[in-house]
Amino acid sequence: MESRVETEVEDSIGFKSNLGKFTAPRAQSSQAPLLESADDWKVQFDVNDEGVSVKERPFPSEIAVVSVIRIELTSPWEENLTKKHFEKMDKYKKLAIDLREGKHHGVKWTVVPLCVEVGARGAINEQPWNWMCKRLGFSKCSKRRLTQGVQDAAVACSYYIFLCRFLRTWEPQALVDTLERSEC
Repeated sequence: MESRVETEVEDSIGFKSNLGKFTAPRAQSSQAPLLESADDWKVQFDVNDEGVSVKERPFPSEIAVVSVIRIELTSPWEENLTKKHFEKMDKYKKLAIDLREGKHHGVKWTVVPLCVEVGARGAINEQPWNWMCKRLGFSKCSKRRLTQGVQDAAVACSYYIFLCRFLRTWEPQALVDTLERSEC
């Protein structure tokens, strides 16, 4: 089996070779996009209206369809893209297992973990990013626009952090629509 970055195939098992390389089974290409049959979505973020992270947010018990598609975005320095990918996968592995076994609200959930990394200078960890776009059913044009948009946002955020590096407090900033400028 060739070496490759582990994809978030549900119920897959990743292996570490004696050379320290991670391998994973190849995903079946016949998988339908996750959102193809969805007609009722609820999107949640772990950030509140003021942009402050809300930790330990429980899964909502009022959701009737017990499926969770979790997209975890990490923005590390480019040299750490793959390392951070595996750290995030490991961090949430127990939660995914607990949800699948019904240890939250007594209901067994279908969990699809998608961990993606966009570096501080706009580089993307290609394999997890492509996997997420494929699983969500994005067209080539949508994927290209989204990719360009997140890369632009990462660069803009890094630049803003650099400009504010000597400030003790930061003022809230208006959101910037990076997708508006992206074309196919």
